[in-house]
Amino acid sequence: MNPYAALVTWTIGIFIWMYLLPILIVGTLLCIPFFMFITPMLAAITFTFIMVFKDEFIVRSPYREYMNNIPYHKWFGHYNTVENPDKPTLITSHDHGVLCMGILLAAHFKPNSKTVFAVAPIVFSIPFVGWIAKHLGAIPATEKAICDSLKTTSVILVPGGIPELVTDTAYTRRHGFLRIAQKMDVPILPIKTHTKFYDIVPIGGFDHRIYVAKHYGIPIMFPWVFGWYGTWLPKRNKIEWKALDTFNMQKQDDLEESRKTYYRKIYD
Repeated sequence: MNPYAALVTWTIGIFIWMYLLPILIVGTLLCIPFFMFITPMLAAITFTFIMVFKDEFIVRSPYREYMNNIPYHKWFGHYNTVENPDKPTLITSHDHGVLCMGILLAAHFKPNSKTVFAVAPIVFSIPFVGWIAKHLGAIPATEKAICDSLKTTSVILVPGGIPELVTDTAYTRRHGFLRIAQKMDVPILPIKTHTKFYDIVPIGGFDHRIYVAKHYGIPIMFPWVFGWYGTWLPKRNKIEWKALDTFNMQKQDDLEESRKTYYRKIYD
């Protein structure tokens, strides 16, 4: 660019900024009463929406259909998908990963899929994000929501949860999914994904981060993960997964012994 033209452009830009600055300040002051009035209303509407629709789950929607039919193979290459179970099944995924890409594409976002995906309940507390998640087939990862969904369809659950996400290592101190399968009398289909799509920067405080993740559901981790060329896009790695033998819980089974048996099967 011509230096004189650049100088003129910067001069005009600074003038406009200085001219609009008082208007911005005055406008902000005038709008404060409005936002003080409207913010509680929006919060009340959001809370009401969450409470009214917290137990509702959506298997099919235009948004889900769109996501189901995206040609993901053009990015990841050809990959196999999980065969739809004949009856409601608790599909467990190992390990968590940043976005659970393997199980998402192999089982959830595929043509004619009717699964629902159990995710952190905090997602549904975020306006608009929670609405989108629900229409993409997500449900809160609570025992009630999972049990209600298993009455009619299969549920995908990542037992390692947020503790497994923040530490990038297997977290096996979980009993809830076994209790749900036992209560609902449904089989567990473990899926183990071998492909990594993101690199996480390791940080200290392992035990403290596990505690916060387990008790408060808050992931404390380095605020950036590295995917395709250091971006948030997943790496273009081929999706490789393996379905293990179905794990069945009997009414009389002890949860702790079943947990040990289950995870030996997954990681041995």
